Amino acid sequence: MQTRQLHARSGARRSDHRGLDPFHFCDKLTGIAADQGWSMTPMRVRALLSSSDNERAVVVLEDVAQRLQFAFSADLHEARRLERALDGAECTCNPIYDFIESCLSALQAAMTRVVLDDAGTLGIHAVIWVQQADVSLAIPCYPPDALGLALRTNVPIDATPAALAHGKAAHNHR
Repeated sequence: MQTRQLHARSGARRSDHRGLDPFHFCDKLTGIAADQGWSMTPMRVRALLSSSDNERAVVVLEDVAQRLQFAFSADLHEARRLERALDGAECTCNPIYDFIESCLSALQAAMTRVVLDDAGTLGIHAVIWVQQADVSLAIPCYPPDALGLALRTNVPIDATPAALAHGKAAHNHR
């Protein structure tokens, strides 16, 4: 099976609004597809909260064994897409998610998982893994959108050890 990452059509690398080269993390995570020594931890979204100043959203994840949690902040308005996916409402209409799912379908491709990784001082980075025939593609994605798509398509959410280094022991209240 081939593993590839998507790059800008011109071949030049572009950075996002934070100056981050999203493909740097695809380069780093490419070895994961072939299970080359990185252990992944299955995660789930536990909560979506507002920050104390109501300027940002806080996405809280925990491992499926409920031993570890970590959180990252996201744009409050953009996190609403994730909120709708979390609510599990009958109508989770979202034009962006619908478009992505339609593109995958037209390309006869399927999401296989989402991987969260540490982006250093920039926070958490997400990569969506897509399978098309015998090719596995790593596609960078805004973390709340990657999580929302994972929830909608019921694919696993994994975290790298580097992402989990920001975690803390979970307090079970069950």
